[in-house]
Amino acid sequence: RDVTGVQTCALPISGAGDVLLGTLAAALALGANLADALPAAMAAATLSTCRRGGAPHATRDEVLALLGNAT
Repeated sequence: RDVTGVQTCALPISGAGDVLLGTLAAALALGANLADALPAAMAAATLSTCRRGGAPHATRDEVLALLGNAT
């Protein structure tokens, strides 16, 4: 299955990979399957690139809103 990306900000990024893997691990630990967890992890990582460093993190609502815009 293809996973669609979205355009993002152009701030210097630090921690986007950590955010992606952390979100993916958390979603899988909560019982999500990979097909559902990966787009959420990608959205969280995308949102992290709009903020300096990996923190503050994206909220669940922000991730869901971005996923809604990507479909």
